[in-house]
Amino acid sequence: MAVDRLTEGPDDRRRRRLIERHSAASLRAVAAEPRAEFVGQRLTIDDRRVAVATPYLLPGDREVPIGARRGVADALGLRLRFSNLELHRSLRPAPPFQQVVFDTLEQLRCDSLVPGHLPGVRQNVTQAFEEWDRSTRAMGVAETALGRLIYTVTHMARARFGTSVGMLDNETQIEIEGITEAPRMELAPLIGHDLVALAQTRHDQAAYAEHAIAIADAAASVAGAAAKQLTPTDVVDVKKRLMLAAAWDDGDNESFDGHDVGTSAGADGTEDGDDDGSGSLDELGGYHVFTTTYDIEVTGTDLVLDVIAARRRAELDSLIAAQAVSVPRLAHRLLERLGTAQPRSWNHAQTEGVIDAPRLSQVVSNPTFRQVFRTPRHEPTADLAVTFLIDTSGSMKRQRYEAMAVLVDTYARALDLAGATTEVLGFTTAAWNGGRALVEWQDAGEPLLPGRVGEQCHIVYKDADSSWRKSRQSLAAMLNTSHYREGLDGEALAWAYRRLMVRPEQRRILVFISDGAPNDVATATANGETYLTDHLQRVARRIQRSGAVELGAIGIDLDMDWLVSRSINLDLSGTLTLRTYRALENLVMHP
Repeated sequence: MAVDRLTEGPDDRRRRRLIERHSAASLRAVAAEPRAEFVGQRLTIDDRRVAVATPYLLPGDREVPIGARRGVADALGLRLRFSNLELHRSLRPAPPFQQVVFDTLEQLRCDSLVPGHLPGVRQNVTQAFEEWDRSTRAMGVAETALGRLIYTVTHMARARFGTSVGMLDNETQIEIEGITEAPRMELAPLIGHDLVALAQTRHDQAAYAEHAIAIADAAASVAGAAAKQLTPTDVVDVKKRLMLAAAWDDGDNESFDGHDVGTSAGADGTEDGDDDGSGSLDELGGYHVFTTTYDIEVTGTDLVLDVIAARRRAELDSLIAAQAVSVPRLAHRLLERLGTAQPRSWNHAQTEGVIDAPRLSQVVSNPTFRQVFRTPRHEPTADLAVTFLIDTSGSMKRQRYEAMAVLVDTYARALDLAGATTEVLGFTTAAWNGGRALVEWQDAGEPLLPGRVGEQCHIVYKDADSSWRKSRQSLAAMLNTSHYREGLDGEALAWAYRRLMVRPEQRRILVFISDGAPNDVATATANGETYLTDHLQRVARRIQRSGAVELGAIGIDLDMDWLVSRSINLDLSGTLTLRTYRALENLVMHP
């Protein structure tokens, strides 16, 4: 049964995070790699993304058995333990189709090397494979020639390692054999020798790779023979239905312990320029937009009628009054913690420092008088600009958005009192499921990989040049959830960053507040499920590397360390106290 992110409650999220933590622990144990983490179907070591293409990552957010989720982590652990990623990358063929076959065969090799004293790991990996197998069939892999070929090669190779469909129930066996029978007849004469050699060379990665490449080339030749029967849409469907989304997002071009993480690439296989800091934030990783015709930027007051805005402001004031926080006290604390020390006055009658001319006359009357100097007195000054970027997607309706509005409004007021500059921004979509942008793409014949096909909506609840008092009505629109739809996080983060970069303040802080990953159904369907998340991660990585802005994230009942190095998980279920409001200072003072 699918998990609907709009209806997923706090208990579901806690359960999911608990499973992820247990899976990460299992991964580290299997891989013998204490630095490995596994969050949101993403494998990292020392916060660096590790590119591993494997079919097991396909289940994503669907509700799957615990053993299958553990199996995903165990399979990745086996990959880290038994595969030299740098060697694998150097041997991997260039054509995309052959890459998929080659990567899958390498994963199967590592699966076959499970030590005998770890029967639970073998069982979990088997369950993960069977879940992938079931979900792949359910999504119609048999409808495409490429899908059938990859699916068939996977089963033929896996059988050589002692695992066959004979272990499944009769109905499943019949369905699998029906899918694989025709491709198997074509492939068997071409790859029979190399299939046998796979099991014989499984302990030697380089030798095994020779046969894996031969099998991949043979499969490609069969696919080429059937190419005239394929449409471009078939190719895209295979990418989305199998494992191609994981295959070419290679993360940072950095290495550790001989494992090359690779060069980040977009959906078309081209480098995104992220490592050298070039290129627009809106185009990292090949990200692009089909049409901007329907994109809008509005203020909070544009979202609600004046009479409703006044009602929302009264409601927000009532919620704030119920909290145990003194705004002046918070302002003083923020100024002390985040302000910059500047010489504002002088300490007089000092025994050293700069000569204080008016006091020289006292030396004439008393030659022993030494307190004729002065020293500068430094006081904190809020030469500071803070931007709060709020995820106002539909899922936030379930995330105590009222408490979030109280938190941000109070921060804006306190920082205003402290003399700092603040901006409060939001982002959502102007329509559900793509809206007019999706219709325009469909009318254009649904060209492949169109990029973003949703209507973007950016919201300025409070701009940097307006005081909190002047923006009170606009800020209260955060309580009006009729505009909470879907989220295009990467573009929003780039937008907020650009607005902050034009500010003259010495210190700039960007706080991203969210409860989950980007979500725009139309864009994800047209480009792949990881399209928006990958762009968000690239934008965040570029901003962090630039050093011009201090980027931090506040997760609403969610760990955000998968996105940024400075993150805090807040539980807004109770009364907001001064301890809650220390989140900002803790965030920006994070080592």
